[in-house]
Amino acid sequence: MPKAYCHCCRRETPQKVVMKRSQPAHGSVLQTVQNIVSVVFQGGHYVQMEKQSYCRVCNSRTELTDADFSSAKVI
Repeated sequence: MPKAYCHCCRRETPQKVVMKRSQPAHGSVLQTVQNIVSVVFQGGHYVQMEKQSYCRVCNSRTELTDADFSSAKVI
């Protein structure tokens, strides 16, 4: 199980890593149209995701650092 420093617990704790949908950036009308057209050509099912980690002790969100999450198991 990956471990990272939790600022709430003030120690290194086990972490759970989840994928969350990225929030779209609000830009100009031209950028919005370009994004819509690119999604249509890529396929409407494509969603950008980002990794987030949460402390398993206190369940607070932890900032991702250079921690190695390659050993994280998918459940």
